[in-house]
Amino acid sequence: MHEDAAFGHEGLLELGLQAGEQFFKGFWQTDGLPEYQSETILPTGVIELIFNFSDPVPFRREGQGSYACTPKCFVSGISDKPVQLDIQGQQVFFGVQLHPASVKNLLNIPAGEFLNAITDLEAISQTFSGLWQRLAAADCFHSRVHIMQQWSVQHTPDISAQEMAISDYSNSVQLALTVNAQAAIFCYSTRQLHRKMQA
Repeated sequence: MHEDAAFGHEGLLELGLQAGEQFFKGFWQTDGLPEYQSETILPTGVIELIFNFSDPVPFRREGQGSYACTPKCFVSGISDKPVQLDIQGQQVFFGVQLHPASVKNLLNIPAGEFLNAITDLEAISQTFSGLWQRLAAADCFHSRVHIMQQWSVQHTPDISAQEMAISDYSNSVQLALTVNAQAAIFCYSTRQLHRKMQA
């Protein structure tokens, strides 16, 4: 991410032991008028909920012909291609990085459905419209983090310790193990592990 005097970036807040820890890996925020007109976002292997409090931003994935515009709140799924943004003015974004296991609990859709996609959150559930309004009215980054933590506790069931372990494991660098060896780590059959990894 670019940083200069005209563009404020609050960075990534890593979560400690607090509400929402089982759902969120971290939060970030941008607020300002960048001096550049385009930005390339490289794939990071992270699923994010992004709330846009500025004008829609035209974007396109590498290999895609035409630009589309970002919704006011959306899921940015795991991507294997860079995304090009066409910056036309002030950028105010609040982002929430998700644990992969939490996607199904938060959105009722498996994480794999968002691969290489930007999906309007309001098309998934109208509760995100109210959440967007609460976040837009918040006066600072930490207030927005607190709102997200409260919202997650009120709107989602808990994730089991076993599901979190699988999520953490799938996000870490591991030695090449057989499917049988991986299933044994979590006390699952290979069929159960396959189902969990697709969820």
